Amino acid sequence: MLFLTPDVFGSYGGIARHCKIALKALTAPETTGVEGVDLIALMDPRGSRPESYYAGPRLRSYTACGGSRAELLRQTLSRMLRIRYDVVITEHVNLSPLLLVSTLRSPRARRVTIAHGVDTWVRLPPVRRMALQKSTIVVSVSEYTANVTSRVNHVQRGRVQLVYNCLDPALHAESSNVSVGHRDNSILTVSRLWRSENSKGHFEVLRALPQVVEAIPDVTYHVVGDGDLRPDLQRATTELGLERNVRFLGSVSDSALRQYYRRCAAYVMPSKWEGFGLVFLEAMVAGQPVIAGDRDATPEIVGDAALLVDPDDARGLADAIIRVLSDDALRKRLGAAGRARVESLFTYDRFRDRFLSVVCGAAAC
Repeated sequence: MLFLTPDVFGSYGGIARHCKIALKALTAPETTGVEGVDLIALMDPRGSRPESYYAGPRLRSYTACGGSRAELLRQTLSRMLRIRYDVVITEHVNLSPLLLVSTLRSPRARRVTIAHGVDTWVRLPPVRRMALQKSTIVVSVSEYTANVTSRVNHVQRGRVQLVYNCLDPALHAESSNVSVGHRDNSILTVSRLWRSENSKGHFEVLRALPQVVEAIPDVTYHVVGDGDLRPDLQRATTELGLERNVRFLGSVSDSALRQYYRRCAAYVMPSKWEGFGLVFLEAMVAGQPVIAGDRDATPEIVGDAALLVDPDDARGLADAIIRVLSDDALRKRLGAAGRARVESLFTYDRFRDRFLSVVCGAAAC
């Protein structure tokens, strides 16, 4: 199997996290039918080493290209010329044209593209669209993404297969042992703060916060993550007079992040362009209620474990925050429902079994 990804061990974004869990499933010693995996990562710094927790004994090789597309192409072509692969996976549609190249040497290879969300919601350039259409299977992380991808890029719906994301099993095991409840009057949002991804709802939360502060003066909004959007958010915080109620925490360690999830009263992210939302699972497995947007794939993922609001309705968002922070019974009910939903739909075992079945099919990977 050849596995091509934008990044895996050099990033903490959603795609890298998905790739790690997929790699763990493919290379674990108990996995049958997978002969070996050659992993090539575009953005991972040269000299990077695979993390042993995710890289099992079936990982045959790992190449980090240091951001060089020329190196990615060279490494990919070198392997394709030497090895007839049964399965070729691209973790992101931007790399999918390489699937077309794979047909020259391995015409019967099972070609797989992962669709994460916005990346396949728009009409793609011709070559990427053709590569997506010619994929044997498109793995979609949500039903919403599957339907939009099929409609917008004219991919046969039967080729688009649903494989829900899951929590990292280590995080899942630790978080599941935490009692449902809250520790303080803080609300939390976790995401990268990039202007190019300004759809998570940070500004919407800030606009709603003055009304929340009137009702709950000691409320604190914790913002975890960093990027070029942070100065804009800090400026808006100052303009709204919310310096006492907003804390920008930057990037934090995994252990610190778990503590923020455990202590918050609610996880709040009224996003508009969410293909899945792993952070919702992280909050839900910690037993915390979720307040989220009513658009995109979010309602499908959070189910009855969240209050859904119109992201553009600041008053409605403020009312939802006040309601959750003021109602212990509601908070506990949502928290318990969230944890049960994760245990039912989003476990690693469930992901592994479904992912291997869809990706490998009858092929010997």
